[in-house]
Amino acid sequence: MLKRTLLLILPAGLILLAIATHSKADNFVDYKPSAFAEQADAPFFFSLGDKLKYGTSISESAPTLLEADFSNPLKTSVYPSPDQTKAIVVVGDKVYLVVPGNQPRLILRDADNEVGSNHAIGDTFYRHYRLQWSSTSRYVLIPRDRKQASVASQFFSNDQALVRIDTLHHDDLQEIIIPSGMFRSSSYFLVNDETVCFNFEVNENTIPWRCKINGNTEEIRSISDNKIILVDAREIRGKPFASYHSNIKETELWLTHCSFFMAKRHDESIGFFRRDRPNDPYFVVNSFYNFKGNLLDGLLQEGAAVLPGGRFVFLKFYDKTILLDSRDRRYKALPFNAHCYVNFNSADHAGSFGVVSHGSNFLAIEFKPAYPLRTNYRE
Repeated sequence: MLKRTLLLILPAGLILLAIATHSKADNFVDYKPSAFAEQADAPFFFSLGDKLKYGTSISESAPTLLEADFSNPLKTSVYPSPDQTKAIVVVGDKVYLVVPGNQPRLILRDADNEVGSNHAIGDTFYRHYRLQWSSTSRYVLIPRDRKQASVASQFFSNDQALVRIDTLHHDDLQEIIIPSGMFRSSSYFLVNDETVCFNFEVNENTIPWRCKINGNTEEIRSISDNKIILVDAREIRGKPFASYHSNIKETELWLTHCSFFMAKRHDESIGFFRRDRPNDPYFVVNSFYNFKGNLLDGLLQEGAAVLPGGRFVFLKFYDKTILLDSRDRRYKALPFNAHCYVNFNSADHAGSFGVVSHGSNFLAIEFKPAYPLRTNYRE
């Protein structure tokens, strides 16, 4: 389903409030972490404390690529490429290209959030939360905007443009793909790694989709899983491609697309399962209720990832960080300040990218869970 959405950034205090409602210091029913050395099928980016690293296992011995405050996603963000060989890292207002084996390369300044909170009216800034990698990991697209007088006027700003940065070019080659005045967009995606399609607000009741083709923008009649039909009946063959950016749906997306789920058991405890073994949990946690009376399990909405190959699962609980070996059915404790960064995109996870024919409603690209993560909590 497509709908117009605004990116919501949860303040750290909200997470602290959730922790405060936790009724037990350790909600694992039978906490028995093991000691093992994982080996993912391919290297990935992760951080331990203030050090960004790259390797096939989460280890202090992996080389440090960059140092920053990775505990605060409002200040530091990591966007791995689809092929997991490089990453865009935003530290404060600076945007770096990080390639293992090389020094980080500063490619942009003036990064900011959706509304340019850290900039003065009239300043130019880049909305890094809507950065997109190309499917070939060759370049990134990032919206550039000018700070407006109000938050309400910032969205669908007339000053917004879309900039392409070639990550393979040593001179930081930048190109404006869609100029200001033509990119009043909340969402965009790629087709065949070159064609950019985006929505455009004519007014609050009319938001057509358009594609940039050979220097021209053409309006779209419909979007399907493997082709775009323009209003003049011409077709663009190819699957829409976009990368997912972490927010409060991150854990649900990762785990359900890799066949994991959580379910309430007969004694009100909650098991963590895989769909091929729905009666045999990897581990069990005690359920508890927050101040609103909602049943909770301690697993955070953000922060989960599945390492390359699908065997090892990185999980963030209120008071723990663990790595699950889903083949040998064991888990180990990791430092609480550990984080993993693995690219989730529409090519690698079929069915995750919700695209339908557009209409006059407010629209946005939305990534969908494969099924409910918490399957029976409301029974």
